[in-house]
Amino acid sequence: MILVKAIFANLKPFILSLLFLLHCHEYGSIDHTDPGFSISRGLMLYHGSPFTGKMIQKNPTLDETFITTYRNGLEDGEYTARKGKGQLLEQRFYLAGEKHGIHRTWYENGNNRSYAEFMKGKYINESWSWYENGKPAKLDKYNEKGDILATKVWNRLGIIYMNLSFNPDGSSAGLPGSKICEPIKSKRH
Repeated sequence: MILVKAIFANLKPFILSLLFLLHCHEYGSIDHTDPGFSISRGLMLYHGSPFTGKMIQKNPTLDETFITTYRNGLEDGEYTARKGKGQLLEQRFYLAGEKHGIHRTWYENGNNRSYAEFMKGKYINESWSWYENGKPAKLDKYNEKGDILATKVWNRLGIIYMNLSFNPDGSSAGLPGSKICEPIKSKRH
């Protein structure tokens, strides 16, 4: 009897680990068309259990592939969008279903499209967007709580036409925008 208890005591951690692995099975990469996928109460399920693994979605019309990492049914980890030959178009990170970390996007020509930092679903620090020609389009600055501090907006020529600072009460000060028209190119004969 003492021998049986000793064997069971040594096997108990192994059995508990095995049961945990069976309950929280991590799948590899699975195509989103798999009939085992469903959504319930905001969770991605696979055969009725919260999904942990990578879901792959392909858009043949755009020749793009999207890979989303899930943990316990929530987006958790890296999300990417790539063009057919592997060119990275988007890279985002999530933590327990919330945007967290650096999110970046690029135009097909390789130029930056957007850059933002998040903490637990809120913007922090800076958020940028650019025109396809590489010129800045917008800059938003945030504090560590996600409150917006300032905004700058440029036209396609690189001229600032909005520049605001925000006060803690929500009021703003600065140049709220103007009707700057981009010049019309004249035809020279």
